[in-house]
Amino acid sequence: MKINNKNIKRWSVLSLVITEHSDYYADECLSKVLEQLRKKLEKNPEFKITDNYVFISLKNTYLNMLERENVQSRKKMSLNESTYFDEVNFIETDLEKLQEVDDEMQSKLEAISGAYSEVLNTFEQQLFYIHFKKGISQRQISRDTNINVMVINNKISKIKTKIKEYYAKNN
Repeated sequence: MKINNKNIKRWSVLSLVITEHSDYYADECLSKVLEQLRKKLEKNPEFKITDNYVFISLKNTYLNMLERENVQSRKKMSLNESTYFDEVNFIETDLEKLQEVDDEMQSKLEAISGAYSEVLNTFEQQLFYIHFKKGISQRQISRDTNINVMVINNKISKIKTKIKEYYAKNN
């Protein structure tokens, strides 16, 4: 996967989700991750960028930013301890929420991966890859393969259903 406008837009949405729709944090995290990716690609041009790698990098960057701000706020904190503890409890609550969201997202990603390898047949795996990973529309797949759009649509619906059932069964 390359760094292009389409991927940056998708990663920007991920960044907004991770930062709970904070534009400032989302932009900061994304710019830091893009800089890390640029450096990594300079050192190793064969490095493959995946959405999972970007997601984890964005999450780690955001949590590091929160931790740095927490440390800085401790240094600037006045002698009023009650205010300090209220602020720390608030940040810990936010981190717990992020951890819960991260755990749920991780279980969903694992369910997709498990369903892909265990439940989907070869045709469904190829269709999943082409539609969801490469982002090719159902109409384009239909044109390229000479398979009716409704057949493609029904197969994708079945794939989604199988993944949801696999997730429900394993969680």
